[in-house]
Amino acid sequence: MNEKDMMELKERISQRINPRRYAHCLRVAEEAQKLAKTWAMDEEKAYLTGLVHDVARDMSSEDFLRIAKLANISIYEDAGSINILHAPVGAYVLNTEFGIDDPEILDAVSKHTVSAPGMSDFAKIIFLADMIEPERSWEGLDYVRELAYCDLDKAMYVSLEMIFHYLRQKKKYIVPTAQSAYEYFRCIVEEKAANQK
Repeated sequence: MNEKDMMELKERISQRINPRRYAHCLRVAEEAQKLAKTWAMDEEKAYLTGLVHDVARDMSSEDFLRIAKLANISIYEDAGSINILHAPVGAYVLNTEFGIDDPEILDAVSKHTVSAPGMSDFAKIIFLADMIEPERSWEGLDYVRELAYCDLDKAMYVSLEMIFHYLRQKKKYIVPTAQSAYEYFRCIVEEKAANQK
């Protein structure tokens, strides 16, 4: 993407979300680019994906539900917050309104909230960039920051463990896809540990 197209895209994204969230997207884009460099992935694509990952975050609940129904996106009614739909709805918006059709970008955007078993490494770096961008300050996050640059699967496992701990404390629902992802990454981490003995 040339500089002019990138500037136009930034302008369009900045018009769809509030200034605080747009600043977050810029930080995620930069973190994703760094992770892509570390893991020998497409840095420009990682930056672009980080930039657009929250394109639907400020949409209304009504719009989330309308698009979810239109796009046949699963709705977790027990989740307590319709906002988790902003990831798959965002992928739909990027495809239909922005003309982004790269399956790797759309997949990573669609999975950046609840994750999924068998995520691609590219999807993992977008999830993790969102989790560890510099303004985030959750307890234990420095450990995840370290892991993101040396072991993506363990970083995913520890991230999900932290998220689940928070959700349980708040007595919030954990969606089945996220629970499956947690079990998937737990098995990978345990298998790696067993193989190192």
